[in-house]
Amino acid sequence: MCRTGNLMLLLAGLWACTPAGEEETGAGAEVLPTCDELAAAAPQPSGTATALAVDNLTDPSHLCDEGAPLALTGDLRVMEADWKDLSPLACVESISGALYLYKMFFLESLAGADHLGSIGSLRLDTLPQIDSLEPLAGVMRTGTEAVSITQLPRLPDFTGLRCTEAVDFGFALLPAIHSFAGVPMQSALPSLSAELLSVTSLDTLAGMTVGTLRLTGLPYLEEATLAEVTVTDHLTVEYSERLASLALPSGADDGYHLTVEGNPALVEITAPPAATLLRTVQLVDLPALTEVEALSDQETIPALNVTGTGLSTPGGFPGLLAVDNDLEIRDNPGLTSLTGLASLRSVGSILTITGNTALPEAEAEAFAAGLDVGFKTDVSDNGP
Repeated sequence: MCRTGNLMLLLAGLWACTPAGEEETGAGAEVLPTCDELAAAAPQPSGTATALAVDNLTDPSHLCDEGAPLALTGDLRVMEADWKDLSPLACVESISGALYLYKMFFLESLAGADHLGSIGSLRLDTLPQIDSLEPLAGVMRTGTEAVSITQLPRLPDFTGLRCTEAVDFGFALLPAIHSFAGVPMQSALPSLSAELLSVTSLDTLAGMTVGTLRLTGLPYLEEATLAEVTVTDHLTVEYSERLASLALPSGADDGYHLTVEGNPALVEITAPPAATLLRTVQLVDLPALTEVEALSDQETIPALNVTGTGLSTPGGFPGLLAVDNDLEIRDNPGLTSLTGLASLRSVGSILTITGNTALPEAEAEAFAAGLDVGFKTDVSDNGP
């Protein structure tokens, strides 16, 4: 089914509609080699490769003119070249830094680098004809520290990444991607960032452990179910215009930072599946969020920011006694009471209660007067 939306129209034609069927879901019938099979077929170092520094190389098109095997050190940047595939790199056995392919409008395939056995990282940006990562699947088995894929409008899936070991993943402007299937979960990932993908479900992330998870501008995502995900550092869910429900993940023993911002349709945030410590919490620009159930029973939190929500009272932490640093309650037009923080006793640094036009100023002042505030209090521009 062809889907459109205002956000898509802003992408200057990148978001082309894909017809229903195989083009939208990928080549489901294709049998891909296993990771063991890729390892067995991987090119072996010749032992005679010449080391060549390429950080300052401006034209890599002639690297292999002499045919001698090369081991490249530094980052190899191929920008705006008129290559149809990667055969100009046929003699390259390894790249210690990044393989960076940028604005290659004629590139039809990532095949051709037949002797390439390892790369330090992969960055693909603005490759409009590429529809498969499979030719590099064996290359990224080991030693690849980061993968960044941006503006590949025909890429239908991440199956070419299935054997990649724990790395930082960054994905952006991939309109044909409808799920995270193929992103490896055999070990904990340091980070995963996804921006402007057409995903409709996060089910394929179930079982993943990730340090930082950032989900930005996913225009077709209506439910973000992360209950079976473990986040160890930071979760950000932002600017997804249809997102209505967010189920929070579990965390490590020392918890994770939480940022939920700019989701205009979000009406529900549910607690992690088990007791999880939340560190700094930011609930910002969530006008449809009118109530929050208990997210945690913790008594202290490093910082809390509730700004631009539809909440009638700040909720989520019924037993909260102390905010170690800043507490901000700003510009919440539906806020009529601060009873959701009735147990609070202290704020370590700055207390801000301002711009909440339905909250009586006298109540805000009385609430602030009952707290031990470490540095500064600003109570202003609230209701009558």
